[in-house]
Order: sequence, then structure tokens, then C-alpha cells
Amino acid sequence: MAKKILSIEIGQSLAKIVEIKYSNRPVVTKHIDIELPQGIIADGGIIRGDVLADCISDAIEVAKFSTKRVIFVINSSKIAGREVLIPKINEKKIKTLIEKNATDYFPIDLEDYEIGYVLLDNGAGAEQKRPVMVYLAPKAILKDYYELADKCGLDIENFDFGGNSLYQAIKIEGQSTETSMFIKIDETNSTVSVVSDDRLMLQRSISYGVDGIIKDVMAEKGLSYMQALDFVESHPAFETDDAKEDAKLLINGIQRTIDFYMAKNRAKPIANIYLTGIGGAAKGLGDIILEATGITAVQLIVPGNMVGDKRIKGGQANRYIGNIGGTIAPIGFVQDEKDGSGLNGGNNGNLPVLINVMCVLGSIILAAAGVVPYLFARNERDARLLYLNTLKYVIEEYNTYVDTKAKNEYLNELNDKTFNRNEEIVGFIEEMEEKMPADITVSSFICDEYSVTMSVEVEDMKEAAFVINTLQTFESLSDVSVTSVNETSDDAGETRVGFSVQCTYKTVAESTETESDTSETVTESADETLEGGIQ
Repeated sequence: MAKKILSIEIGQSLAKIVEIKYSNRPVVTKHIDIELPQGIIADGGIIRGDVLADCISDAIEVAKFSTKRVIFVINSSKIAGREVLIPKINEKKIKTLIEKNATDYFPIDLEDYEIGYVLLDNGAGAEQKRPVMVYLAPKAILKDYYELADKCGLDIENFDFGGNSLYQAIKIEGQSTETSMFIKIDETNSTVSVVSDDRLMLQRSISYGVDGIIKDVMAEKGLSYMQALDFVESHPAFETDDAKEDAKLLINGIQRTIDFYMAKNRAKPIANIYLTGIGGAAKGLGDIILEATGITAVQLIVPGNMVGDKRIKGGQANRYIGNIGGTIAPIGFVQDEKDGSGLNGGNNGNLPVLINVMCVLGSIILAAAGVVPYLFARNERDARLLYLNTLKYVIEEYNTYVDTKAKNEYLNELNDKTFNRNEEIVGFIEEMEEKMPADITVSSFICDEYSVTMSVEVEDMKEAAFVINTLQTFESLSDVSVTSVNETSDDAGETRVGFSVQCTYKTVAESTETESDTSETVTESADETLEGGIQ
């Protein structure tokens, strides 16, 4: 019999509760949306837990869900993820291995964090190691959700991270056979994932969503949040100046992610962009992305056999992609249950009781001795965390720097590969006109991307030596070689010296090096070259 579970994703303005029946794949059987007051949640952490608990409890009662088991899908920049390679071992031993090596993956004090992970392949390949995405979540955030579940009478089955839930939904839907970008657009942030052949290549968070656009519609039309969301999906959403500005910020984040990915993965360009999340169906967004990136952007298609709730129409299923994906392969983060059995029953006499009492008193005294230092340390930690929060903008600036640097390196490399000296042939000829004798005759001039070959006639050997020496000073040349020298006389007795010269261009790398301009390295003796070449 298929299991049922609740999947809850709480955003800035909207909480989505979905009941999912899971056998071979998740199927949405019921859902309810909750419009939230302001200030309920901030970056995944719950601020007003009592208010949120009342909202969720009332919604659960209205929806009449048939299970109390729940998975929370958390979206927070405080959850860190890193891909690592581990040896192929029994899957039951992976958790122990990851916990043992966690400080190697995240070189910080892990006392205040829970560790979770998800396997990125099935381990069937011939490789000796397999990729695993390891996640780190603050215990303080998880504690908020444990308290929320307790207030709502729910039993936490698992936790998932919004980025992983999107990736799992992509995999099970089978829409990643080529390199594609998937953008889950939520209220105040968006998750961008690049997937190639079911492999997660890149995932980043953008601090912009559709909340501003939806609230503008609410104010203008006098609609509720869900009504405004429906309106944005059925009417052009990006015609006002404010909406265009919101879209511009989102598009800039998408473009930076594309540039960052392409700088490292030029062999696997992004073929398509798929839009999902509550903003994935916003009318006109795909056209704006296509115009900015040159990549076709369409709404992600959620298979009909994954949606059993008839109230969810068409593209509305994308609103619940995080809920759906969160039930497939959740990360974990579930804290170990404490042994609550207490002391064994039975009366063993007064002595054991006295010993137990003394032990308890001793523990209290020892604990009290450490309270004051602990309070000072905790206050110092809180002050430092508050200071760090004021520096969060630095993350965005750093990401912009990294993206710009990667793009610059890519463009420089592209320029080096496409540049050849024939682009400077006009400058080469002008330099010859400026530096060569007036009576020089060039009877043939052949050039390609590597060299210039000329047949030249001058008045005498001295002038020939001057021409060769001068060519050797050209900054664009790495080598000048004379293949033959002939001295001829006409009927009037006038002599001319003719020779063929091949001028080899410097490579791009050679052109960027600092070269010495001393006569010892710039020129060789043209007189000696000519001396042995006269025929």
C-alpha cells in the first residue's frame, strides 16, 4: 500500500502544504495554500512560530489530510552544500563515513550544524568513487521546525533543501537528457540548476523572485495573493516599470550564472531553459529570458500522473515542484532521538536512591560553575553572528566578482584562439612603407596566418642588408629568413640585388612576453647572411 506524507514548503508570503502518496513516484492527492502575514519567516528561519503554527493547524483542519507525517522543504542561504567524491562502499556506511570526514568538507566548528547528504549517481558505473552532495544546516533552523511540528501535532519524517528537491524532481521527470537550466522562481529568491544527463553540474541561488510583481498586482487590482498569482499567469506580467525592473534583476542573476557555467563547461553549452516554481508560469517571462540570453525558455511540464488533485490545473503544478521533489530523496538533517525510557522500574533500597540524589546535586553544582562563562561566550557569539549578518551583501559582491572574472578569462581565451597576425597586415605594410628604402621593389607578396613571403629587389648588397636588419626589428615578427640572394646586371651595366625573404609572425603568447631590445637579440648579421648567398 502506498504511503502518504505531507510535504510543507514555507516561503516569504506563501506556505504550501501538499499531501503526497508515494509508491514508484510521488502523486499529489491534496493541497492547500496559506497566505502568510509579513515577518513570519526570514531566510528559512521561523520568526513568529506561534502565528505560523496557528496558520498551518487551521489549514490542516480545513484540508482534512489523512496523515500527520511531514517532510519540511527548507529554502535558506544558511544551508551550505558541497559535492565530494567518496569510495564505493555499502550505502549503510555512507552516513558514518561522511560524518567522520565532515570537517574536511566544511572546515568549521560543526557543533551547531546537522549534516545531510544525497547520492548523485546509482553507483553502477566502473569508477572507483562516486559523487555525493553533502549539506550542512544550522541546528537553530531545524529546531524552529521541530517546535513548529510539535505545536501543529505533526511528526517530522525528514527534511529537504529546496535546491535538492528541485534536482530530484527534475531527475524523476526525465527532462534532463541534454544540458539544460532549470529555474525555480519563488517569492523572494530563485534557484538555478544546470543539469546534464541527470548530473547536477551547477546550482546557485538568486536573491530575486516574483513577490514584488505579485504584490504590485494585489495593490492595483485589490486581489489576494493567490488571485494575483493567477492574474500574473494569465495576463502580461512585465509591462510596468516596476515589473520590468524586478525582471531585470532576475535576468541579470540568470545571465551571470550562465556566464559562470560556460566559463568552465564550454563543451556542454546550455540547450534549453525550463521555468518552474510559483513564478514559472508568469506570462511573458520566457520571452524576456530568450531575448536576454538567446536560449529558449519554456515552462517545465509536470507529468499528469504526478498530480491526482483535480483542483490543480495545467501549469499550476509547477507551484508545488519543491513539495513533490522533497519526498523523493530528502537530504536528512533528522536529529537522533534521545533515549527517553528513564530509569528501570523496581525498588533497590535507599542507598542507590541516595547515591543518585548526590550525583544529581553534584551535577547541578558543576553545571552552575560553568553558567557564567557560558553566558559570556554565548553573548559574544551572538554579537559576532549579528555582525556577520550585516556583511551578507559581500556574498553577492563576491559572486559578481567571480562571475565577471570567469567571463573575462573566457573572453580573453576566446580572443587568443581567434586572433591571427593577418588582421594586422595593413599595419605591417605601412611599417614597411615607413622604414624601407624608397627604391625597393617588391615583386611578389604572399601572406597567411603564419608568415609573409616576399620577393624583393634593391640597389646593392648594403641596401639588402639594411632591409633584412630592419625587418628583424618588426615587433610582429619572430623570425626573418633569406632563402636566396641573386645579383644581376642589365644591358646598361646597372646591378640589382634580388632575394626572397620569409617573415614568420610571432604567436599570441610570444607577443605578450617582455622582450629585450638589445642588438644582440634583435638582429643577426645580415652581411654574413648575404656573403655566402650570392649566386
